[in-house]
Amino acid sequence: MYAVADLDVAADDFASRFDLEMVGSGEHDGVGTANVLLSLGSSYLELMTVTDPASPHPLVRRLQVALSERDQLIGFAIEVDDIKTEAARLGTTPIPMSRQGELPGDWYLTGIERAMAGVLPFFIQWQSGRPGSTSRNRLSLVELIGDLTELTSWIGGPVDGLALGDGEPGLRAYLDDGSRI
Repeated sequence: MYAVADLDVAADDFASRFDLEMVGSGEHDGVGTANVLLSLGSSYLELMTVTDPASPHPLVRRLQVALSERDQLIGFAIEVDDIKTEAARLGTTPIPMSRQGELPGDWYLTGIERAMAGVLPFFIQWQSGRPGSTSRNRLSLVELIGDLTELTSWIGGPVDGLALGDGEPGLRAYLDDGSRI
């Protein structure tokens, strides 16, 4: 998830700079955000902006804080097969979400509030409208750095394409051509 002030400008920039294809866009119902999804092979980059600055949703607050500094990578989701199991493990509640627009869809998230408070991933299970894999450029590695004990406990086990490190909290994503997002 990449926070951007101007969705159209950022989408054009990322698509041309990293050779990515847009696979959908829309507004998140009842949240106060809009997005553009760019294909990264079997995953995707979500560019997100605030459409309703008065929304009390925690995602809007997290975007506003990030955007007060600059456009930046603020988080990522780990796709799971059973969101209820992940939510039970984390002591959280699955949140139903939906998007209207070019690629309407429905999904569940869990762990989003804690994830937005720092550098932890949240978890997603798609019901419909999952972005496809059309890009020539693929996400090859995400490095998540922080308190290794907390990260390992939160994630619950190994995840393909995710490297964990102990140190100053941070998140880095690399494409298979070596570009850093």
